[in-house]
Amino acid sequence: MKRLATLMLMAGFTVSSLIGMGQGASATPFSDIPANHWAYQAIQSLAADGLVEGYPDGKFKGDRPLTRYEMAVIVARVIAKVQANGADAASKFATKADLDKLQKLIDSLRDELDSLGVRVTNVEDALDALDKRTKFAQSIEFHGSMLLQNTDRERYVLPKTVTGGNNGDAFVTAFISSPANNSPLEQQGPGTLIRQDDKLNFIYHVTEDLQVSLPFHLITYGYGGEFTQQNQSVLNPDVVIRVKRAGALTNMVFRVGQLDDLPSSRTGLTYRAPDASQQGPGLENPIQPYQKGLEFKTTLNGLTDVSFAFSRLDQTYLNTLNTIPDPSGDYGVNNYFFYTNRPQTGLIQQGPPGSTAGSLRSQTFSAGNGALGNVFLSAQAVAGTVFVSGYNGNVFNNTGAAVGGTGTAPTFVFNVSLNQVVFNPALPAGSQVTITYVGLGYNNNSQTQRYEFNARVNQKIKGLPGAEVGVSFNRVYDQDNLIVSGPVSNFQNAALGNGANGEGYGLVSDTVFGIDAQVPLPFSLGNKQPAPVLFGEVAGSKFTNDVRNVAATTDTAAVVGARLKYYNVTGTLQYQAVGVNFFDGAPFRYFGNAPPTFSFYKLPYVPQFFGFGNTLAINREFDNQFPTGKSPNTAGNATLSYIYPLFNPFAASGPSFFSAFTPNTQGFTGNIAAPVRIGDTTVNTRFLAQALQEIRPNSFGAMQFGSAYTSNVRETYNKYEAGAGFSVPIFAKKVAFNLTGTYDQLSRNDKTGYQYYPFNPNTQSFDGSSVGSAAAVLTAATGGAYGAGSRVSFFPNYVNVKHYTGAVNAAIPLTTNVVLALDYNSQRYGGTYGTTLGQSLDQRKDQYQGSLTYSVPNTTSQIVFIERQNKYIDNVVPSYNFTQVRTDLNFVVRF
Repeated sequence: MKRLATLMLMAGFTVSSLIGMGQGASATPFSDIPANHWAYQAIQSLAADGLVEGYPDGKFKGDRPLTRYEMAVIVARVIAKVQANGADAASKFATKADLDKLQKLIDSLRDELDSLGVRVTNVEDALDALDKRTKFAQSIEFHGSMLLQNTDRERYVLPKTVTGGNNGDAFVTAFISSPANNSPLEQQGPGTLIRQDDKLNFIYHVTEDLQVSLPFHLITYGYGGEFTQQNQSVLNPDVVIRVKRAGALTNMVFRVGQLDDLPSSRTGLTYRAPDASQQGPGLENPIQPYQKGLEFKTTLNGLTDVSFAFSRLDQTYLNTLNTIPDPSGDYGVNNYFFYTNRPQTGLIQQGPPGSTAGSLRSQTFSAGNGALGNVFLSAQAVAGTVFVSGYNGNVFNNTGAAVGGTGTAPTFVFNVSLNQVVFNPALPAGSQVTITYVGLGYNNNSQTQRYEFNARVNQKIKGLPGAEVGVSFNRVYDQDNLIVSGPVSNFQNAALGNGANGEGYGLVSDTVFGIDAQVPLPFSLGNKQPAPVLFGEVAGSKFTNDVRNVAATTDTAAVVGARLKYYNVTGTLQYQAVGVNFFDGAPFRYFGNAPPTFSFYKLPYVPQFFGFGNTLAINREFDNQFPTGKSPNTAGNATLSYIYPLFNPFAASGPSFFSAFTPNTQGFTGNIAAPVRIGDTTVNTRFLAQALQEIRPNSFGAMQFGSAYTSNVRETYNKYEAGAGFSVPIFAKKVAFNLTGTYDQLSRNDKTGYQYYPFNPNTQSFDGSSVGSAAAVLTAATGGAYGAGSRVSFFPNYVNVKHYTGAVNAAIPLTTNVVLALDYNSQRYGGTYGTTLGQSLDQRKDQYQGSLTYSVPNTTSQIVFIERQNKYIDNVVPSYNFTQVRTDLNFVVRF
């Protein structure tokens, strides 16, 4: 048997569908059926399969009614075919509709079939087998998407200092090459990136109420550094069981794997779950990665939503080890200031490649044309093992004594936290020095493991629609997971000095508990208008970043607000008061040393970045006070004249920061959305205003220069934003526009002046050479404002930075399946930060982007071509000007 075909019976009263089994059809034997007759093919197939034989005179006589007995004979022949081939074979090759029609004919002709002695058991078995297989097939779903992304970027080497050298802070490169949101944590390294991002989900409906799915996410990279998060090939398999109803419980979900659907608290104060918006551009560098663990959630009696989850968190760091090469060898050092997962290893003493553990390693540094004040070692050095082994041709031992010659080894201080050797005094130009030390490497000991448990219960109030009360709980904690004996463990404990934690950090413990609610008011703003809703959330936290040595601090936070709607206008007004020590999650940490111009930052969350300050202008003032020929030229010193990041302490993020609000903030936020009719066009407008201030002053000056520079003036942040979205017909096409304008300002009106000396970010101290020059030349007799020394004042706590943003987006449908999108984002910065009272900042950052999207007809798949250009202009420090072009080509297949 090669086939089961649907046969058309044409008898005088009707045309019925039957099942035929047999070989290929031949010409019809009936003389009264012409070849052009509409039923010719059906009758031909019937005759070839032996189901109709016609009359003795060789005619079909299809214009006469078919008797029930004649019909029963044909059905009997079909049944004989089924019996000859077996019920299971019939069910495999016949459709459900075919066998259903045959069953109906059997039922209506049962008497005639009985008289012919025909048994129908095999056909009924076939129907039952097919029904089971059909139900199973209908219970299976398979969905997915496959993305192939190819990105190419022009590779520019950015100058990192105002004099164009390469000694500065690579953080600057990260910020300047970041997207329009100004997050340097989302920048991608130069070169070509090829990435595949496949998401597949197999779903099986066991019953109407029970569903099992196996989603998994496969990411493959052709470019990326050794420790980049989700690098190379990563497979994330999950198991999800869903039960629609089980007694009083409905919508039960059991999940094991990637937890990408955790519920947040009402305002996100107690717990803001990671979501797609926090995963970075294309998931390749997530700011807040999804947790992996166990999850359960359900609804009780339709009123009580319950959920809890337990997960292990990958400890995620900011990579500042700029000596780690790309494993492909194509792009050299990369992934600076990317989020990384540190290898699950411990620290051991490690010599150069090929040597035994504990062997010494050496590095040679040259001063070049300028003085050499400090150097950074490529491997973390063990305190007490660092010494100068060579200087300008002379050799020294670990006690500083000359070996086989004369000379004196330079004096230095080793900063273990920065892995930095600081020479005092600085080595003169042309010097060459060799540093020898015992370096730290890694073994395969497991490090500290971090876990998180969170739970939420939300209760709807029966009889009061819209009223709800919720309780949320979140706990993050670390546990040791190290070997407990042997020399490696003992070394870790002694060298790192904080118990058994092999990472060099203390163990985190953080517990947050919160209660939230919303209540509709008993009135409305107009006929048939919804009632305004009051909402709020209060929470308390207990946090320590070193549970063995540092006592936990507790604090509280609260958010209250109101939502209302009047016809098509919606608005929200809320007030936040978040305690100075309120913290939800774990502090961010560096995988390496803090960048020199960022190491002053002492807060546990990653701030929003707000442009750059610079020391160039005030260093020019410092140089100008010296007589001609005696200026130390600090403005031209690449170490002392630099730009440094400005951060907005009112916006917080981080890989393990789980609150939507920032500690040490209070103030109001309001927004309104209102459609406006202009002729035949509806313009959807939106407005936002925000006014926040610190609860306790926490100034840049105090963090950078120490407690002597503490401010008592609170910093404030004001933001105003307006936007509009609308569509207009252009050349018979609907073109969609989206316009946004933003003005925001950071300010701290603290004009307390201090005597100024250039600051060295590498040593985190005022430059000794500049202090000495000023003391020697600018004596008290010269009439300096501060007596002897510098006459220049600076204002480390004065902040007045203004930021303007204008953005426009247009989506133009060129054809039914092709859309052109154009984007322009321009940002301007001005003002001053931490140096002078006058204007010292003048920057501009622009992004141009065009994309062409082709939607493949009759599918949900797309091909997207993107071209973009980033441009940064600094009118004060033009050596940082930067232009970069990037091209992306994405293929997206969904099914």
